[in-house]
Formats: sequence, structure tokens, C-alpha cells
Amino acid sequence: MEKRKLKVIICGTTFGQFYMDAISRLKDIFEFAGIFAGGSKRSVMCAESYGVPLYTKFEDIPSDIDIACVVIRSGALGGKGTEIALKFMERGVNVIQEQPVHYKDIAVCIKSAMKNKVFFKTGDLYIYLPEIKRLIDAVKEIEKQQKILYASFSCCPQVSYPMIDILEKFLPSIKPFHVQNVLNTEGPFQTASAVVGKIPVIINYDNEIDPDDPDNFMHLLHSIVIGFECGHLTLVDTFGPLVWTARLHSPGEGYSKEISERIYPEYMKDKISTVLGDYSDHTYEDMVREFFPCAVARDLINMYDYIANEENISKVCQREIDVSTVWHKMTQAFGFAKLKRGCVHQPIPSKIVVNAALKQKYDDFFIK
Repeated sequence: MEKRKLKVIICGTTFGQFYMDAISRLKDIFEFAGIFAGGSKRSVMCAESYGVPLYTKFEDIPSDIDIACVVIRSGALGGKGTEIALKFMERGVNVIQEQPVHYKDIAVCIKSAMKNKVFFKTGDLYIYLPEIKRLIDAVKEIEKQQKILYASFSCCPQVSYPMIDILEKFLPSIKPFHVQNVLNTEGPFQTASAVVGKIPVIINYDNEIDPDDPDNFMHLLHSIVIGFECGHLTLVDTFGPLVWTARLHSPGEGYSKEISERIYPEYMKDKISTVLGDYSDHTYEDMVREFFPCAVARDLINMYDYIANEENISKVCQREIDVSTVWHKMTQAFGFAKLKRGCVHQPIPSKIVVNAALKQKYDDFFIK
């Protein structure tokens, strides 16, 4: 049986452009029915580029829309995203609302969705990114044999919500959640110890924002370390690489024999660190052109399946509330970001760093 195409309208044209790209990749299941925005030059250009109508008044939006992608700041960030999401659901339209969304707003939206017999979920592309997914899979595999002993993560306010969403995917539980001993420093990072579930965690929070350009000048997006008895996984950055490092264990018996007879156990012959999977060099242009739109597309496919299969998503709804509750507690503990105006982009070509590092060669190090 051929799948029925669902008509989609996208609200917002900043981050919403990733949703537009994603929809254009899924023409077999979705029909891009229009854009709802304020009528800016960018909105007009987006509508012209995709050949869809631009609606600037809610009442002008057609009544046959199946899904509204609300990619507008939520009430948690002082925007009208949640208000718009509720208006769509009152019209019987399914909604995917871009994070972050306050847990109280999520509860209201879920209640509205149930009342109007539609689906509501928050959108989060990060858990679908290749290296994030690789991290989740690797942790779950190790957890079959060993428990997580500790973790540390670094992030910035702009992606703090998906940070919690990522943790929820592989930690046994993200509740209870307690942040302790927040250390305020003169630099951009605040550091705190925390307990997530029953796991001790160190958080490094890049809590500075340029209010004139809040989507830039983060020192990092996500960096995560998950520790086990046998070693630790390190996600260097949101886009990788993911590295496995075995725990050092020096075999004392190896030193009790004659030098010529020294024999080491098999685990000593394994690599100290290994880049996992088929990671290759990517650029930030790749991120914008491919990674983000494809991750959004996977999130939209899940939404399509919920609707097409009329699934019971009560567990998904509870997860949404849990993630938002923990995110609220974390951001509340660190407080408002320090405002740092006048930031200037100062890129250094990677080849300069690479060439400097290549001055040290292993052949020069070893003494025969």
C-alpha cells in the first residue's frame, strides 16, 4: 500500500531552513505545503527558493495541514513557539517543536495533543548525528558487561538541552539529578560536580553568550567522556571523532623474568586508543549542507511513523518531560550566561596547526 504524503508547514526561517532541506529530501512521504513566518526578506527568499507559499497570518494557513514544524523560540527563550504549537494542535495539526521547551510547556502541549487526538514531540536532531549515534551504541555494548563508573561532559547553553537528551539515551537513568559545587571562574567555563542517576559526573559549562550574535562564538558544542573499569569512550566533539582508550594495567609479572624472555599478556598488545567506526575528516560546510538536514530528516521520519501507525507515544511523552526537567535544573544551577559583546571570528587554518604538530615524528623519537 502506497504511503500517504503528509502536508507539512514550517514555522520560522532561521534554523527552519534545515527543516526545509530535510523535507525536500523526503518527497515520497511529505509535501512541503508552505512557510509561516513574519515576512522578512529571508522568509520571502526561502518561499521563492522552495516554490511554496509564504503565510504571515495564522488564519491564512490552509486547514488540511498534517504536521507543523514549529522552529521558533519557545516560551523558555522568550519566544512564541509554544503558543503557536498550541494553536496548531487546536486545529487538529500534529506538531514537532524545536527544543528547548520548558517542562511545564511540554506538559501543556501533551495535554492539548491528547485532547485534540494529535501527536506532539520536541525536535532534536543531535541524537541522530553519526558520531552521537555511534557513542550511544558503543556505550550500550559495553554496558552489557560493565557498568558506567563516571562521566564528564562539556557543552554551552545553546545546546545544553540536547546534551541531556543524549545522556538519556544511554545512561541507566537521568533522575535523580543534582548539581553540586558550581565553580565560577574568570574564564568562559563554569565547572560543577553532579550526580546523574547514580553516576558521578563533572560538567564544564561554557556559560558566555554574545547577545548580538547568540548562535556563534561557542567554544564547543558537546564533548563527552564515559568511563568504565576497562577504559573510557571520548566523544571529542559533536561531530567526532569517537575514541576508545583502554585502561592502563601494568602486568607486574612481566618484569620478574629475564629481559630476553619478557612476555606480555594479550591485552597489552591491543591499541592504547582507537578512533571508532568509519570516521573521516568533515568540514563545517558538511555540517550545514548534509549533517543537520539529514538528522532532521530522520527525526521527521519518526514523526511520520508515529502518525501513520497511530502509535502510543506515552513513553516518549514522559521522556520529553524528564529531559526538560533535568535541563531546567542544570541551567538553573549554572545561572544566566555572562554577556560578552563584540566577539570577533578569528579562524586559523587547520594546516598551520597540523604542520606544527608534524614537526615531532615518531621516527625521530625512538632510540634504537
